[in-house]
Amino acid sequence: MPLDDLQKATLAVLLPARTPRGVFAGDSVLHRHGYRLSFDQDIFHAEGVDVLDIAERDLASLTKAGFTIERAKKYDGFVEAIVGTAERGWTKLQWVEAGSWSFFSPVPDPDYGYRLHIVDLAINKVLAAGGRREPRDFVDLVLIHRHIIPLWHALWAAPGKDSNWSPLSLAEQIIRKNDFHQRDFDDSVLSVVPLSASDIGATIREAIEEARGVFRHLPGATAGSLLVDGFGRPITAPALAERDGIRSLQAERGGGWPSGPAIDHLLIDGLIDRFGRDGAKLLAADGAVAAVKS
Repeated sequence: MPLDDLQKATLAVLLPARTPRGVFAGDSVLHRHGYRLSFDQDIFHAEGVDVLDIAERDLASLTKAGFTIERAKKYDGFVEAIVGTAERGWTKLQWVEAGSWSFFSPVPDPDYGYRLHIVDLAINKVLAAGGRREPRDFVDLVLIHRHIIPLWHALWAAPGKDSNWSPLSLAEQIIRKNDFHQRDFDDSVLSVVPLSASDIGATIREAIEEARGVFRHLPGATAGSLLVDGFGRPITAPALAERDGIRSLQAERGGGWPSGPAIDHLLIDGLIDRFGRDGAKLLAADGAVAAVKS
């Protein structure tokens, strides 16, 4: 969703220090041009990076810029702070050692400095949904499935980032958690459009059922990889997996595919076309729910 004035001011201080080994990620980046609001900003760091030192330097820069800092949590590989001003409000920042196994290289971004590629953001969200039970994750799975990458494909690729899962075991964990009530979304998810528990649940069920069928026909040796065409675009139809020129892209430390930014921008342009830059179409339209479901 649109960054508010506080978030923009915070990012303006932080983005010059970002590098491909310390990138913005998480829900707020995934929904940058979507419909769910997140007031957390996450900065993911590769293994071996001194997260505590980087966080302290970032916090010093924010203090110098006039922000008030409340340090909330701090331990090896993780720092959390509440940042803001009395006039502008507050936002949560987290610095996290999150590993660097990605399919695409981090993407330079004028708002974030560097951020994760949107396909890697989507696959990370699928892994998160398998490991916990949060209504917001299932809202995000619907966004991913309808507008970024089919859920079957994100599930198929996910073990490349976390080998504790197989595509099917991850799918079954997600469907097992898919039993939310409307109040779960009403009470815990901030969105600029109404969220329907029945629509979200039905979409996830249909997507998992599709995935079960697709998995039976994909070459087993490609599990844990991302299936891309000659331009590096993730395929959207299972039948394309059998065509000449389809490549199995492996996750690598720091990402791999060199044309990643172009593919990222193409997918984000699709979100912008649907929802508007910063979600502007949703904010302006009375029929926002229809835009989300289509």
